[in-house]
Amino acid sequence: MDAYIGTLIGGLIGFLSSLGVQIAMRVLDRKGKLSYYGRINSSFLQDWGFFSADGKMTFVVPLELECQNTSNVTRVVRDVSLSLWRGGVEVSRMRQTQGIYNEHKHNGKVESRDSFALGDVNGSYSLVVPPRSIKKMNCFFTCRLEQNVQGISFDEIRISCYDERDHLHRSRLTEFDGNWKERSMPMEDAWAKINLKRVQ
Repeated sequence: MDAYIGTLIGGLIGFLSSLGVQIAMRVLDRKGKLSYYGRINSSFLQDWGFFSADGKMTFVVPLELECQNTSNVTRVVRDVSLSLWRGGVEVSRMRQTQGIYNEHKHNGKVESRDSFALGDVNGSYSLVVPPRSIKKMNCFFTCRLEQNVQGISFDEIRISCYDERDHLHRSRLTEFDGNWKERSMPMEDAWAKINLKRVQ
């Protein structure tokens, strides 16, 4: 009987030790973080800002985003979005564009065509970032003026996304005078770290 109890206790200790090692390994694997870097830039545009077409104003922002995963587990970045804010209040969410198609004409005749895929797989604005790796995504966001100019003016652009646990993260991308007057802005050459914080 004593031998049986000793064997049972020994097996239990072995199981708990193995379980403890697995938990510790999972915690160590998750150690590390997901860092974000971005710049307002594009390979298919020369500038960004407010553009008028068909009598309506459209605000366009091309964004190059890099996600660096320094942990030993796969991380998920879901639904990368831009939104327009004024005085700390969201006034509009920008539209994610899955692709751009251009025709180049001369004297009314199409001379060439080009297209640019945006987002990740199938135009999704979500990324699966493997362990200890960097993934890049080209994004293009638009917002078309559909109401009174004064009602939708904004003073900053914010970026947001969800993680693999469906927690929302958000950060200011840039301050901007969103007065809906036609004008263009130069592209950014330098990458900047985006300090996305979890929204409680």
